[in-house]
Amino acid sequence: MGPYNLPYKQKSSTNVYSYFFVVLFCIAWAGFFFLVIMKDDLIKGLFGGGAFISLSVWACYIIISVQVLKKFSLHLTSEYIEVVLPFKATIARWEEIASVDTYYSHGNDYVAVLLKSHKEKKSFTRNFESVFGVPSYSFQIPARFFKDVDMNRLLLTISEQINSRLANEGQHVDRITHGKDENNIIGALSTSGLMGLILSVVYGISIWQLEENFVFIPIFGSFLIISMFNTYYKEESFNLMARLYIGFLCLVQIPLGIILATTLETEMYFAIDDIFFVIKKYFKYVVKYPAEQWFSIVIGLICFGIGAIRGRVK
Repeated sequence: MGPYNLPYKQKSSTNVYSYFFVVLFCIAWAGFFFLVIMKDDLIKGLFGGGAFISLSVWACYIIISVQVLKKFSLHLTSEYIEVVLPFKATIARWEEIASVDTYYSHGNDYVAVLLKSHKEKKSFTRNFESVFGVPSYSFQIPARFFKDVDMNRLLLTISEQINSRLANEGQHVDRITHGKDENNIIGALSTSGLMGLILSVVYGISIWQLEENFVFIPIFGSFLIISMFNTYYKEESFNLMARLYIGFLCLVQIPLGIILATTLETEMYFAIDDIFFVIKKYFKYVVKYPAEQWFSIVIGLICFGIGAIRGRVK
């Protein structure tokens, strides 16, 4: 099928049943936290119940706004594209658009549009999203809010309009193409190292204060470290030394966090001798009793794998 005829306008529509399921699921869990958990722990009950109630309110908002009131819309003319979404409305003239792409994430298709004014901008958020295969974009069109729109035809329509404006410039766009990036390897090494150190401190304090090993902190932190590295350095090809460095930073969050928590718990002064004493004792313990530390070892290897394998290679 070919592109849509312009002007083209489509009101929002979505799969209501999936959101109804979310509402019922969240209400059930909110009730569990308020009626059961709160009896033993007031803070956890309020926090957990409040979080699920907030999610159910958001799902109800989507159902009413998207399907009932049809407040959101997609409008394409020969001059511009207008996208009205929850909390955001965007209008862009075709000559302002640099590129368009599609991607798939969490069971949903998206059309991502990048404006020329945003093409050369670098941001931590953009690099973090790129780790998960999300292309750079200024705004996007989610298929879940426009179930009656064929995303392939929409992509073809937008590409055709952009190409007609770029024809005189001898350019062509079907997918996003990035311009030449200025790499700063020193900035990449230092900022990603600093991020790893900060995350290790956060992880250690969480173990000390909460007396729980929240392994999602170093795992999520591994993606933050990769994103910080990618903000300053884009690999032209797979760089073994860079991958090993990032893998090491992701891995070292585990021992550094545990060592910091141990130091704080024993109320030692942060003297060099005390720190080296704790480090020495920790690694001796791990070598002598690896079976007792198997969980931390596995999480450390997972973090190393994330850092060594994931990331962006141009």
